[in-house]
Amino acid sequence: MPKPSSKRNRVSYFFLLTVAALLPGCATVLSGTNQTLNITSAPPGASCRITRDGLPIGTIAATPGKLEVGKGAGHVKIACIKPDYIESVVTLPSHYQTSTFWNNAGPGIIGLGVDAASGAMYQYVPDVTVHLVSAEFTSLESRDATFYAMRQIAIQEAKLLKTNAWRGCVADCEAKEKAVVEGLAQRLADLETMKATTRIVPEKN
Repeated sequence: MPKPSSKRNRVSYFFLLTVAALLPGCATVLSGTNQTLNITSAPPGASCRITRDGLPIGTIAATPGKLEVGKGAGHVKIACIKPDYIESVVTLPSHYQTSTFWNNAGPGIIGLGVDAASGAMYQYVPDVTVHLVSAEFTSLESRDATFYAMRQIAIQEAKLLKTNAWRGCVADCEAKEKAVVEGLAQRLADLETMKATTRIVPEKN
């Protein structure tokens, strides 16, 4: 059987280089550099400010609402407040997209630089619910019971999200699980901060 000609190999290689030049960043082409966050609160009607690395990136006048944000490596923090409730915070860790790693091979190596510069190599969990907490409690016991229940809810939600991250998963599986773990750790830390800002106002006899 005759061996493939070196000329044909050279043509194929230059064809790949051309394709790589036309598609410099897979994540940028496939999913873009922006994404939409769907933000709700319980109860609804809260005003929210959204920051990344301490810098404001958007606001929502009253939940539920949507906000388009640029993708990036920094964690997004959503702080919502409503009269008679303390400010409640949810932090969204960013995580890698698999398509970024496709670029880290052969002629497409340039894509990694493009995705990193554009932020397309990262993404956030798109659906967020911020649970608001009353600013006042009648006793330490009622406050501690409330926050204990919220911790358990966060832990159970994380377990469900981790299961869903692997169920039928074909891409970004480990990155999605890592985002859930990091998100839970930050959520528990946020709950402790919220707990410290509440007030104890005993009922009057």
